[in-house]
Amino acid sequence: MVALVGEISFLLTVLSSYSRISLFVVSNINILQSIPQEITFLFYGIAGSVYEICLWFTIILNIGGGYNEFNKEIEQLTIFRQGFSSKNHCIKFKDIQAIRTDV
Repeated sequence: MVALVGEISFLLTVLSSYSRISLFVVSNINILQSIPQEITFLFYGIAGSVYEICLWFTIILNIGGGYNEFNKEIEQLTIFRQGFSSKNHCIKFKDIQAIRTDV
């Protein structure tokens, strides 16, 4: 969410500089006077927006979510993870007697 505020501020800075109308209450529209600065700000705004959209899709689609299951009866360990476009990954280990974890 913080990245979204930064991206929007970059894009609004470019729009206010291009249109010469202050879109911010406490900003000076004469800060960006050259085209390379506007292009750089525009690039950062667009790149940040694309990055934010990818992050939200990862959260909404629950990419990387899954479970670990250790079944003592059949001595099997199952690791399941969800991936992009319904490509689920399931790894099964057999003949496991115990699991040791270090914290």
